[in-house]
Amino acid sequence: MQRLPHPSEQTHHRSHEYTKQTAETRGMLAVLDDTENAAAVATLGLTEEVEALREANAAFEAKFLEKTEEMSARMVQSDVKSEDAVAEANALYEDIVQTVNAYAIVQPTDEINTFIASVNGLVGTYSGIAGSSSKGGKAEGGDTPEPEPEPTE
Repeated sequence: MQRLPHPSEQTHHRSHEYTKQTAETRGMLAVLDDTENAAAVATLGLTEEVEALREANAAFEAKFLEKTEEMSARMVQSDVKSEDAVAEANALYEDIVQTVNAYAIVQPTDEINTFIASVNGLVGTYSGIAGSSSKGGKAEGGDTPEPEPEPTE
């Protein structure tokens, strides 16, 4: 027998998705902070974008925690716009992807290809984890394109 989900189940699913996205972003930032990757980020001139992504993700996590605490106390939450924070983080990530892909096309190097492979591996790992943790579901691919390595000459 099919049934409509209770509103609390819908909120739980949405919260789970937000938690997965921030965890994926934290993981990506950890890879970017690796000494070798941090050098590539600096070489590509992406330091400001990476820091903006870090700030957006931290702001989202703070707001999400605030919302969770308020919901626990059964308070009405109307001023937190977590969707806006997620959208901002996704937009920043897309900017990084576009910049990296541009460098990979215009000035392909082993460092850029290594960086791209590291990020693709991280995204794949977290997508797999996120997909396996849902009830029989699979990881959903977003609209954000993943960087693809370009052959070096």
